[in-house]
Amino acid sequence: MSTAKKIFLTINLLGGLSVLSSYIFCLILYPDRSASLWGSASDPVITFFVISMFLAASGYIWFTLYLLKGNKLDAARLGKISGAKVANALYLVVLVCSTIWMPASISFSMNENILTELMIRLILWIVGLASVGILILICKIKFSYGKSSFLSHMFALLGAMVFTIHTLILDAVIWPFFYF
Repeated sequence: MSTAKKIFLTINLLGGLSVLSSYIFCLILYPDRSASLWGSASDPVITFFVISMFLAASGYIWFTLYLLKGNKLDAARLGKISGAKVANALYLVVLVCSTIWMPASISFSMNENILTELMIRLILWIVGLASVGILILICKIKFSYGKSSFLSHMFALLGAMVFTIHTLILDAVIWPFFYF
């Protein structure tokens, strides 16, 4: 396994654990605040968001496994920068920002502060834009024209699109209208 792939795997394992831990700890420590994270959203809107979250998480897992398989990370390039370095940076940004989101949102629900609001909005936009970067990276990967290679690539693209739509449109654009 290449060094870049080991770094990619480490970022995903530690980053994923950090994101899940931040959510679990916040929900355990502040159970009365979890409902406030939806702001003025109605039950159907909340249901839609939750379904989208699961689809986005499934997409994330799918395209991440796709990137781990073979040498896709090493073969892809964005200009003169290797795809592995780009992927590692984008994933690190997504996971670090996603780890910060829940504690920042709980903090805002306890003490509305304009700086916390701006930080939350910025975090959501950064994650959404980094998701676009991951989608672009997957688009740039060359694949062999065998049936399974083509299908794997298309499913990875679909997963990245679902993840990007959720993070960029639902999280960064729509959710703040309900919350703030």
